[in-house]
Amino acid sequence: ENGRRTCLIKIDLNGCGSPPYEPGDHVRVFPRNIMSKGTLQNFLDHLKGDLFVDDQIYASFADDKTAMSTLNVHAPLLVTVLDTLVCLEELFIERAAVFNTISMEACQDLSFLAQEEHERKALMEFGWNEEKYDKAKIECGMKWIQIFDLFPSLSKMVSLEFLLCNMKSNHARSYSVSSCKAFVGSELHLIVGRFLYSQGDKIDVGVCSNYLTSSNQGDEIKFRIESVPSFHYPGNSSSPVIFICTGTGYAPIRGLLQKRQYFHSRGEILGPAYLIFGSRRVDEGVFFQSEIEGFERKDGILAKAFFCYSREPGKEKEYTSDVLKSGKCKDLLRPIAEKPETHVFICGSANMAEDCKQAMRDISSPSCIDKMEKENRLHCDVFGAILSS
Repeated sequence: ENGRRTCLIKIDLNGCGSPPYEPGDHVRVFPRNIMSKGTLQNFLDHLKGDLFVDDQIYASFADDKTAMSTLNVHAPLLVTVLDTLVCLEELFIERAAVFNTISMEACQDLSFLAQEEHERKALMEFGWNEEKYDKAKIECGMKWIQIFDLFPSLSKMVSLEFLLCNMKSNHARSYSVSSCKAFVGSELHLIVGRFLYSQGDKIDVGVCSNYLTSSNQGDEIKFRIESVPSFHYPGNSSSPVIFICTGTGYAPIRGLLQKRQYFHSRGEILGPAYLIFGSRRVDEGVFFQSEIEGFERKDGILAKAFFCYSREPGKEKEYTSDVLKSGKCKDLLRPIAEKPETHVFICGSANMAEDCKQAMRDISSPSCIDKMEKENRLHCDVFGAILSS
């Protein structure tokens, strides 16, 4: 059944020099494929030759006519191993996108390697007929890790070189920082939603979200912090703030609220802060709601929080933009939005961000919001992509 699981991930920074960061920054996480050595060895046993997980390979590319930019597009996995010694375990656990679907182009090439006529025909159809290819992805996944289960006659016909030239490489995924280092110490927090979705009779999960939510205490996580100054807390702690977010879009808002706690602990004057939080259902937002209510109970951290749910059984759909335009919220936030020192932070989907900006224009005035945008007081983080600041 489709669904999601949300986890708070705490990364200890002491082992990597405790790098600085601010709430609103992004973290690029480099995922590992979740599979055992035994599973990997079974996969290698089906490739040409006798390969073992502990084997090391060295790859070079002798075609001087092919530009590196072309390889980056058509053979990104090969590029990651060129002119370096790589262990097969590292290659398939860290670098190769083994849980990606086999491309239509690769299906065409694989059709010439299949030893059974029905498999050869099926692969050729998947390589040329997009409708049948899409149907196969839904029914059986069509992932590289499944290739020898789906097409047994390919066993011992596919070479490692073929995979290096046709598989994609694992890429880093971006997450918003969900903590304030000045408040939590030498830690970095992430809020990660692991999606579960059906593919025929199989359940699939996101590669990086599954990696993070399956990690255990003591596991090493490779990441890089990317500064996003346009989503940092205002320089003046007394500025009024309006936060609007949905689901895991609460992540950077959580860090900004912790920043307010840090300011409060130092005796700084805080401007009023208001939050509108949206989720699909109450049970999906329960972690967020309980913590947000905790911020409300802390003197001066959060003056008022509003909650809405778009798919709560038995209740009418309500979105964050609806809450903004509702009587009680509108009357409270209109004078706040019109103050020249107010900042608004929005984090969620692109549609949600645009709807909320329009709602802000409706409850105040277009010129007020345009002025806010021009003065860099309207901050939008759309799932890692900054729309405006």
